Amino acid sequence: MTYNLSTSQSFISIAANSTPHAADWCHDSNTIAYGAARQVALWCPTQKRGIRATLKAHGDKVNVVRFVQRGWLLSGSCDCTVRVWKQTTEEEEERWECVQVLKDHAGAVNTIAIHDTTIATGAADGTVCIYSFDPTTTPNLTLQQTIKTAPLYPLAIALTSLPDTSLLLAVGGSSTSIKLYTRSGPDFSEQATLKGHEDWIRSLAFTRDSSSSNNNNNDILLASASQDRYVRLWRVTPVKTADDDEQSTEQTRAQTLEAALLTGVTTTSSRRSQVFCTMTGTKFSASFEALLLGHDDWVHSVSWRPRPSCDDDNASAAEPAAELVLLTASADTNLMTWSPDPDTGIWVSTARLGEIAARGSTTATGSSGGFWGGLWGPKGLEVGTWGRSGGWRIWNSKSTVTEEKEKGWEWEARAAVGGHVREVKAVAWEKSGAYLLSTSLDQTTRLYAPWTTTTKEGAGGKEATTTWHEFARPQIHGYDINTISMVDSWRFASGADEKVLRIFDASKAIVGLLERLSLKSKAEGVEDLPEAANVPLLGLSNKAMATNTATNDPNKAEAVVAAPGAGVGSVLDTLTTPPLEEHLQRHTLFPEMAKLYGHGYELISVAASPDGRYVASACKASTPEHAVIRIFDTRDWKEVAILPGHTLTVTRIVFSGSEGRWMLAVGRDRSWAVYERQTEEEGGAPYKLVRNRVKAHARIVWDVSVAPAPSPEDGREAEGLVFATGSRDKTVKIWRKYECTATIKLPEPVTALEFSSSTLDGSVILAVGLEDGRIYVFSGRQVVSEGEVEEWRVAGQVEHVHDAAITRVAWRPRTTGEGWMLASGSEDCSVRIYDVDFAKTA
Repeated sequence: MTYNLSTSQSFISIAANSTPHAADWCHDSNTIAYGAARQVALWCPTQKRGIRATLKAHGDKVNVVRFVQRGWLLSGSCDCTVRVWKQTTEEEEERWECVQVLKDHAGAVNTIAIHDTTIATGAADGTVCIYSFDPTTTPNLTLQQTIKTAPLYPLAIALTSLPDTSLLLAVGGSSTSIKLYTRSGPDFSEQATLKGHEDWIRSLAFTRDSSSSNNNNNDILLASASQDRYVRLWRVTPVKTADDDEQSTEQTRAQTLEAALLTGVTTTSSRRSQVFCTMTGTKFSASFEALLLGHDDWVHSVSWRPRPSCDDDNASAAEPAAELVLLTASADTNLMTWSPDPDTGIWVSTARLGEIAARGSTTATGSSGGFWGGLWGPKGLEVGTWGRSGGWRIWNSKSTVTEEKEKGWEWEARAAVGGHVREVKAVAWEKSGAYLLSTSLDQTTRLYAPWTTTTKEGAGGKEATTTWHEFARPQIHGYDINTISMVDSWRFASGADEKVLRIFDASKAIVGLLERLSLKSKAEGVEDLPEAANVPLLGLSNKAMATNTATNDPNKAEAVVAAPGAGVGSVLDTLTTPPLEEHLQRHTLFPEMAKLYGHGYELISVAASPDGRYVASACKASTPEHAVIRIFDTRDWKEVAILPGHTLTVTRIVFSGSEGRWMLAVGRDRSWAVYERQTEEEGGAPYKLVRNRVKAHARIVWDVSVAPAPSPEDGREAEGLVFATGSRDKTVKIWRKYECTATIKLPEPVTALEFSSSTLDGSVILAVGLEDGRIYVFSGRQVVSEGEVEEWRVAGQVEHVHDAAITRVAWRPRTTGEGWMLASGSEDCSVRIYDVDFAKTA
């Protein structure tokens, strides 16, 4: 029987890159595009589905993403290129095509500015390239000029137009000053240098000052964010006459004195302006306007609020459209909005969103570690930011524009997306498929589960929609985590570079959250689970808490300072949606129940027997002495066996059978080993080496998986064991009776594989992940008769795959009537879940 494979992407989890310009928000389509490792992720914040697609083409990290207009996108990367993307369809499975690659830079592209049809790109080679954009021609972008800015290396640029139709370009970066360029003819020329900052410039943004005091809306404001923790405002204004200029200077001095007397938050400056002339003969002056004080760490981005039009539903026809509002994002884990006081004109902070955190706070203490950028949503009614922990945060304005002026800002947080910020090393399903765990070199373990919501559909009744979300962050560690395995439904084991195997149990608070929002039935075996978890001050272990009652006793406040675990249950009990990023970081840890020692080097592989009785682990090894498998008994967590069988690092351990009758291991020594479980009456070690094959492959063997046995299983005969091994030699080998009966050749090295525990009309299903990110699915006969030629057919290739090596593939355990689902983790930092469908062919 042959099948055709069709797949659809059900879920993507991937973090935004840690650069100030890594994201942009298209207001016309309400779509956020952000750099995610070497890819560009697309996400509509109003849809529960999460990330819709990822665009793959760059060869290195994406530093900057900007929308030109709806359906057109630019991305700049460390691979020294700028790619032009065009949307080719607006269907649910939207498609984007890379239509042009710009290779005019010799260094990493860090920033992009767009004004009408003029585009500027800045790179680490000390140049700014100017392009013209035309969507109707090929190529769409044409290089007009290359500006050399070295020794200033551009990290931020901004473009706008002057009242005389000239273009104004601001460039900042690895210097304390900002350079201004104007273009009235074919090329930009340098006109002025703005000095004042004390460290590098990270972000620049222009806006027009349409306040009533500004005649004809001719003044332009430039906001600059710096690593010196300050935001500076600069005013560019036309120079009329010498008398007017002198009068304006005296007025500025008077405002300076008034501001200094009234407040210490912001000040204006009496520094004399710099006057420059465009090719049209119009003179402009650029002067320091205000200093915004409030952030305690590097300020990464500045962004002006888009002006709502008078026909917007929540805007009045009068002043609101002209109000200036600036959004700033900082490494101090705060977003702040700033506006000029209507009476004094002094710039003051109007809202602060985020967390109260000490400078340099990290995720190890539950902090997000700072925000990298801030964006305004459509009509300026939403703001978004992304942080070092990989998660997005979105706030909606609960106030109309008029209410904002009268009562101040009021914001409400809502669900967003996130993911791992470094390579994903492993994924593992809960034994019934209720949720998925993933772990990464970003030192976190994450839990994903489905969320089913019901929406009304008129007379047709109600429609249920299921989407996947991150529900918990069970482990936030201080070491890179390499491997995980489920022990039972609410317990997992993880191994990291610290040489210690750690065991975690879910808390009752997390189980309760999953019961309300995700699980189809009440959870079992949770009576003995701890209430919540907590990280002690200066500790790396998630300690179990007997209760989740908050305390006001200062002598017991240590835990709350480090990671507020107290009151976790009360926080999660009130949630009616999947947790927000702030909940995930602080309230969803799993308590650590045991530490298992014995390995001499970094943990590489861990697996638990299906009955939950034993946990097996292996570490990095260059000698047979360390290339052993250690077995631990889960009843008392004591080491009960040290099993030889390999000479180099064991890369993967798996169990098979309902009670873990077989244990298999593969390694860097190109061999596999099979161990059989011993009865307690036989005494000795619980597992015994029964067979191994040296040089089973020509290169390192990365993965092994056991095919489901026919039901009922064959007694204790070894001939019933069928397994597959995948290797860097670009082959998958099928082993029956310990002999290779079939070899599947692949176009790239095999890095991951797994058999589904379910069969399809007498055929077993095998998923194979490759080093280039592709995933193939094969089908083969479960039982092969004596003398029959074994044949493995390609059912198909998974669509919308990863951009780097697959580290793990895992089939979701199926129950009767459920569809097929495949999860995968990759070195591209993403976790993906696919819906898989098999159609019979003639």
